[in-house]
Amino acid sequence: MRVLKPDTEAEVQDAIATAFAARTELALEGNGTKSHLGHAPAAATALKLSGLAGITMYEPEEMVFTARAGTTLAEVEAALAKHNQQLAFEPSGDNATIGGIIAAGIAGPRRFAAGAARDHLLGFTAVNGKGERFKAGGRVVKNVTGYDLPKLAAGSFGTLFAMTEVTLRALPKGTSTVLAVEGWTASQALPLLRAIAGSPLDPTGLAYVVDASLALIRLEGQAEGVAARAAELRRTFVRTARTLDAEEGASWFRKLAKAEPLFAPATGLWRVSIPPSRAEEAIAALKPDNWVADWAGGLLMLEFASTAPRIHETVRALGGHATLIRAPEPVTEPFPPLDAATLALTARVKYAFDPARILSPGRMYKDL
Repeated sequence: MRVLKPDTEAEVQDAIATAFAARTELALEGNGTKSHLGHAPAAATALKLSGLAGITMYEPEEMVFTARAGTTLAEVEAALAKHNQQLAFEPSGDNATIGGIIAAGIAGPRRFAAGAARDHLLGFTAVNGKGERFKAGGRVVKNVTGYDLPKLAAGSFGTLFAMTEVTLRALPKGTSTVLAVEGWTASQALPLLRAIAGSPLDPTGLAYVVDASLALIRLEGQAEGVAARAAELRRTFVRTARTLDAEEGASWFRKLAKAEPLFAPATGLWRVSIPPSRAEEAIAALKPDNWVADWAGGLLMLEFASTAPRIHETVRALGGHATLIRAPEPVTEPFPPLDAATLALTARVKYAFDPARILSPGRMYKDL
C-alpha cells in the first residue's frame, strides 16, 4: 500500500484535495493501532496522520488542552500528569494517537462514571473529503451553535474527515483505591456491582472477571474521602472486600482498558454495550467461552472460539449493540447493522463531508 505521511495541516489539505480531484481513495489512520476494527478500507493509499504531533495549547488551570491529531496518548498523559490531571474517559494504548482515539470513540473502565470520549471533546480542526479545512466546537463546554460536530466526530473512524487537531477537557487525578471481592459467582457479583453503581459511593470502576471469580470496585478522589467511602462500602455491601495493593489494582484496570490481555490471542472478541440489568440474559443467550463485565455489566467483552451466533440480533433484542474487536475468520458485519432510515441518513452525512467517497470507504459499512 502506498503511504502518505504529511507533517502539516496544509500538507493534509493538499493530499486530500489531490485525491479528490483524481478520485483516489484514502485509508485514514494514525499509528494504525485500531486498524483491526471494522473492515479494511477499500483504498490503495494510506494517509497517516501520525506526523501531526505535539501539544499546541495547555492551560492546566482551565483543564483544557489542544493537541495535533498524531500526538501519542503517552505524550498527552505525560503532559497532564505533570499537573496531576488525566483524561477522564481512560483510553488505552501508549502508541495510539489522540486523533485515532477520538475517531474510534475509545473509552475505558471509567466511562460509565465520567463519560465517553465524545463528552470530553470540546472542538477540533479537520479537512473534509474535498480538501477543505474547517473548525468545529471550541475551548469551552457550552459552545454549541448549530450542529454538535464533536459528537459526530467521535466514532466516525476516519470516514467523514481527517481531524488534524483536537481540543479536550482534562480532569484532576486523585487517589485511587481498588477493592476486590473474591470467589463470587456472576449471579452474585453482577447484582452487587449494579447496587454499588446506584449508590452514593461514586465508584469509577466496577468490573467482574469470570475466569478469576473476581469483582473489582474502584474508588477515586481525595484520600480521606476515598478511605471513608471504602469503609462505607464494606459496612453497606460486602464486609469481605479486600483492598488491593496499589500496583495490583492499577494493573487490573489497565488490563480492563485494553481488554485483549484478558483473553486468548487467537479467539474472536466482541464488545457489547447493553443495559446493565440485561447482562445476565445476554451471557445466557450468547454462551461465550469466556467473558468480562465492565461498567457494572453495561459493557461485556465476550470471547468465542469460533463465529459468535447471531450476536447482533440477540444483543439488539436486549436493548444493546455489539462491535467486533477481532475474529478468527472474516465477519460480514463488524458494526451494528443499520435500519434503512438510519443507513440513508448516514449516507447523507457521509456525502455532505466526503462527496466523492474517498475517505476510508467501506471501513464501517459497505458502500459508505
